[in-house]
Amino acid sequence: MSFVVVAARVLLGVVFAVSAVQKCRDGRDFRRFVTAVAGRDLPVRAALAGTVAAEFATAALLLAPAGPGWRVPAGFVLSLGLLIVLTGVLLVAMRQAVQEPCGCFGTGSGPAGPAHVARNAVLAAAAVAGLAGAHAAPTGDLLVAATLGAAAAVVVIRLDDLKSLFFTHLRGYG
Repeated sequence: MSFVVVAARVLLGVVFAVSAVQKCRDGRDFRRFVTAVAGRDLPVRAALAGTVAAEFATAALLLAPAGPGWRVPAGFVLSLGLLIVLTGVLLVAMRQAVQEPCGCFGTGSGPAGPAHVARNAVLAAAAVAGLAGAHAAPTGDLLVAATLGAAAAVVVIRLDDLKSLFFTHLRGYG
């Protein structure tokens, strides 16, 4: 497996695993996620439960160490599909000026915004790159690739905190 594929697998697998676990760690986090996205719309609420199941499935497909040759490409396809749908949900929430925190990772400091859409675009690019190289021959230091993917996942997961830290800090100098 290529360097890019391993980094993308770890990045996307960790991001979707943390996202799913954070939404499910207690009932309040899942309710916060549902409220931010769906309000009281019951069909949408059911679809969101399916979204969490798809996040778990994506993480399992991408992070499992061994398996059939279709597993990793399927994980990248599923992650890309989830990112497209979730980005659409973010855009609708932005258009409707929903003020609830994003809830992507259980908690959030503010409503859905352009940074969340940009984050999803970067993750989608990683999914496309991983899918494109999923059948490539092994190259490079795969431990370095996995470490890079994990570090990128931490940045993605803590994006709201980083955004708050840097923009609050920069505002003090303006």
